[in-house]
Amino acid sequence: GKKLDILERTNQFEVGNVSKSKKGAWEKIEATVDSGAADTVGPQKMAKWIPLQETSASKAGMTYNAAGGEEIKNLGERSLSIVNENGTNGNMTIQVGDKINKLLAAVSRIGEAGNKVTFYDDDDRHRITNKATGEITEMYEKNGTFKMDLWIWNPDAEGAKGFQRQGGY
Repeated sequence: GKKLDILERTNQFEVGNVSKSKKGAWEKIEATVDSGAADTVGPQKMAKWIPLQETSASKAGMTYNAAGGEEIKNLGERSLSIVNENGTNGNMTIQVGDKINKLLAAVSRIGEAGNKVTFYDDDDRHRITNKATGEITEMYEKNGTFKMDLWIWNPDAEGAKGFQRQGGY
């Protein structure tokens, strides 16, 4: 008979009942965790099915200065229901900017939401720890920046897909 060399556990689970519909899919969002960002800002194309809400900042024509000196206009905000790598539901309000193509998650906003952000802890790991629950969301380094993966349900996507839990839980 065949010898089993590796045993891998794969846990697929559904969050709520959303993945039982025939339409819709989870979309992975790679967020850049940015200690230099004043706000959590994402592109116009992100979560377009969620209405863009005008804010006092967008009405006033507020802009952000990008690292290269380019001006990014605040177009309003979107409130996202997200799931982290552990399968935990959460909420994230993003400011929507023109001329931006990725999600920048501001360390200051992550901290204001009751989390501790740690880069290079004693084990050289990068993590976000929820101060109330102790839950840890791991970050990873990619091309000199720190990232975390989040998932959002897109009800308009074709073909329902379950959310794949990361790691061996």
